[in-house]
Order: sequence, then C-alpha cells, then structure tokens
Amino acid sequence: MLRRTLFGCSNADLAHFQGQGLSQVVDALLTVTNDTTPPTKAYWALNGGNPDPNALDPQVAFGQTWVDTIR
Repeated sequence: MLRRTLFGCSNADLAHFQGQGLSQVVDALLTVTNDTTPPTKAYWALNGGNPDPNALDPQVAFGQTWVDTIR
C-alpha cells in the first residue's frame, strides 16, 4: 500500500509506519497538512511600454495571493 500511495516508499517511510495497524496507516496517509504560504501575484503586463500589474488579473492586487479569487 505504501509503494502505491507514496509513489514508492523509503526505508524511513517503512520505519515510520512499522507497527501501526491498517486503519492508522490509512488515516495518516489521508490526513494532509499544508503549511506552505500561497503564491502571490508578482507579474504584470506592459501598458504603453510600462509595467502595469493591473493589466493582468485586475481583481488581484500586486503582492496578494490569487488563490481562491472568484472569477
């Protein structure tokens, strides 16, 4: 199961899950923690030869994340 769900497993993965029951392993594999920061808008288009961050995605302010922006 680890080989298929982890795209292969290392010795550290085997050691981590050793001694755990099937339900514990499944729960651990399905529990996801994402503590990364969302990406931010750091791009622009040229408007009259000048960089203009509002020329693309005017709903997203420059330096703010575009994740979860309603379109």
